[in-house]
Amino acid sequence: SERERGQAEAAAAKETARLMGMQLVRGIQKRSGMTLEELSRRSGVAVGTIEVCLLQPMLYCKNATQQGLPIFVSPTVYYRGLTMSVTNMSILTAIQFPLTGFVQKLFTGGEARKLSPFEQIGAGFLGGVGSGVACAPMELVLIQQQRFGTPLLATPGKILSVCGSQ
Repeated sequence: SERERGQAEAAAAKETARLMGMQLVRGIQKRSGMTLEELSRRSGVAVGTIEVCLLQPMLYCKNATQQGLPIFVSPTVYYRGLTMSVTNMSILTAIQFPLTGFVQKLFTGGEARKLSPFEQIGAGFLGGVGSGVACAPMELVLIQQQRFGTPLLATPGKILSVCGSQ
């Protein structure tokens, strides 16, 4: 039927894209001399940085709205906290994915098998908890930097002066 033919074409296109992607990655890996893991980590950080730069104005608007602050139409205000945001994303990526993989290996005992849905959720949850512990302080600094309008290095001192060291 026409529907089955369309599904077969979609599956073939998906497989072609997958194979082309693998060829591209292997070519980059060969030229760079990096291991697949190192290449994956570096490309993850690069793509995460691009993502953060594109989404930073929306993050500013969300944070300002949640705090009841006025929204200013200014790139210097939109991008306040960008350094901390990029650092946060890089560290989150560098911690969460390897930690999730580590937990997956604990669940399987190193055996090459598909994880159960419970194991997948558990590994993702534990990877998220681990990265959350590291990234929560950075989120605090980012949000307060936007709130106070302070430079990156002055923000922790401002947080302590306003909130105390309780």
